[in-house]
Amino acid sequence: MARGDPGIGEEPAGIDDTALWRKLGRDPLVPAAIYAAARHHLVRPTLDAPATAEEIAGRCEVDPAVTRRLVELLTEEGFLEREAGHRYRATPLGRRLEDPAVRTEVCFWFEIHLPYVLRLDHSLRTGAASYDAVHGEAFYRHLDARPEYSVHVRGDLARGASEAERVLSAHCDLGAVRTVVDVGGNTGSLLAALLRRWPRLTGVLVDRPEATRAGTSLLEEAGLSTRARVLPGDILSDPLPAADAYLLSWVASEWADAALVGLLRNCRRSMAPESRLWILEPVIWEEPPSKRRRDLDLLIRATVGGHLRSERDFVELFAQAGLTLRRAIRTGEYVDVVEGGPDAAGRT
Repeated sequence: MARGDPGIGEEPAGIDDTALWRKLGRDPLVPAAIYAAARHHLVRPTLDAPATAEEIAGRCEVDPAVTRRLVELLTEEGFLEREAGHRYRATPLGRRLEDPAVRTEVCFWFEIHLPYVLRLDHSLRTGAASYDAVHGEAFYRHLDARPEYSVHVRGDLARGASEAERVLSAHCDLGAVRTVVDVGGNTGSLLAALLRRWPRLTGVLVDRPEATRAGTSLLEEAGLSTRARVLPGDILSDPLPAADAYLLSWVASEWADAALVGLLRNCRRSMAPESRLWILEPVIWEEPPSKRRRDLDLLIRATVGGHLRSERDFVELFAQAGLTLRRAIRTGEYVDVVEGGPDAAGRT
């Protein structure tokens, strides 16, 4: 590609859409070089002593000519510094690429995340998740077979669980709750956080077997296995245990409306008249939503085919499932709370 082609340097002849090309990313070679360096450990040979581009290529078993150019680019971007004799040494920034967590994050971004986001046009045309079209299977099933990236997702879930627990404990009365079912709770991070906060609480984690295996380990390591049990199953169809409260944390947004109504009905079938259902996730409070919620809504649609919802949406979906929306709480945090209970008429 010539240097003057779009995105590689100067604008195409006769076009002065500077803002457009800036938005598109003027130089995609930089992120591509960072990914290549992380994937092939290009910085590793320079951690302890300076190395030439040829020595780096030899140790990493990659092409020497391309390595030479990438090393020059990485030096320009601050990942390497050049020393005498055309030798290169890792900078503090470059050393970060050899941190296992950072390297996994970079590789996840380029190999898993970026490809389906770049195919947002698929979701635009079909309304379905672009993830499935790009990777050949659904998000969680795809990641279940890639434990190195499942760790990355579990980290995100743990961080989200911490906020969800804080919001739920601050805005809802858990003092009278004795048993809670974490429906679709994945690794059990939220359930564990709640059990630590509320000593009289017991809980059940329900999710697909691949997720609950990690949940069993997490609860055991936290010393909570005597107060919690793990129930592998299909949250859409398998009967749920009886409980005082049911949690759907970052779960409702993962489903299209019809499937979500089915999930809510499944919860409703196990609920006593006084049971509560708590949905924990961002709510669309106004149109247009904030940038953060708008972008999240697009990513959810592209990833799993679900979407964020408004309070009115929840009122309608709850009614279809035999539930009544009792309140929707605008918490001021990223995560909001939607609380429901069985329809007084007893409909399911």
